[in-house]
Amino acid sequence: MAELKEYVKGKKKIRATERSYEILYKAQGFKPVSSKDNSDEPDPELEALGIESQGSGWYQLKNGEKVQGRDKAIETAKALDQTGEEESTQSDEGDSTQEGDQ
Repeated sequence: MAELKEYVKGKKKIRATERSYEILYKAQGFKPVSSKDNSDEPDPELEALGIESQGSGWYQLKNGEKVQGRDKAIETAKALDQTGEEESTQSDEGDSTQEGDQ
């Protein structure tokens, strides 16, 4: 019987023979799992944006919102950060105007 090896595409892992990989899965974007590949390690990009993986492709943003899909979670978190920065800048500008009027 042929030996099964692990292959990965994003967070999806499969086990297949080398021949099956070459014929079916390689063209679909699967890559062999290297011995130093450890998907249990935290994703630095997600950590930097305050995103927590909830499993099954769901992510919780730092504002508590849950989003499905890693890319969508990153996109939404970046948009929230930009919105937060704009609101912070606008409130700072408003505060300085009020101080000058007093």
